[in-house]
Amino acid sequence: KTEYSVDTGLEMAKPLREVTTDGNKRIDIMIESENLIVLIENKIYSSVSNPFDLYHKYALQKAVNTNAKIIEILLTLNKEKDYVESGYEFINITYQELLAKIEQNRSHYVVDEKNKWVVFMDEFISNIKDLQEKQNMEIKNDWQKFLNKNNMDIFDFINKLKLFLFKLLLLK
Repeated sequence: KTEYSVDTGLEMAKPLREVTTDGNKRIDIMIESENLIVLIENKIYSSVSNPFDLYHKYALQKAVNTNAKIIEILLTLNKEKDYVESGYEFINITYQELLAKIEQNRSHYVVDEKNKWVVFMDEFISNIKDLQEKQNMEIKNDWQKFLNKNNMDIFDFINKLKLFLFKLLLLK
């Protein structure tokens, strides 16, 4: 993974949601400061089919008169591939990775555990973990159903594979 070290100037950052690009496409989250532009495409249940090239072009236009660093993130519940093309690099970060970093650095930023924003953050973390657990259970159930439905075919395949390997060994 690429580690970024940038003088962010985030104290003056403008976080925006559903930012409309020139091509009338929407960037889920954009955080813009004097030195940094962060694009975040957030995916929980939907598949990845975004015009990352248009998003990158939009960020370049925003950064045209500055030396702002552009960071592009694909935030997903499950691991996806990085979307790297000529000129742009949307790095996949899972919620699990993000939450691990938040929990690792929490003590550096959270002073008052009863602050409403901390409570909201804790609820968000809890909801994401519940979604991950639910999805893992669904995958396990689907796998179990597949095995139950196809167990005879699987056994048949394994026996044929064993026979094939046996014959192959005899040919040596």
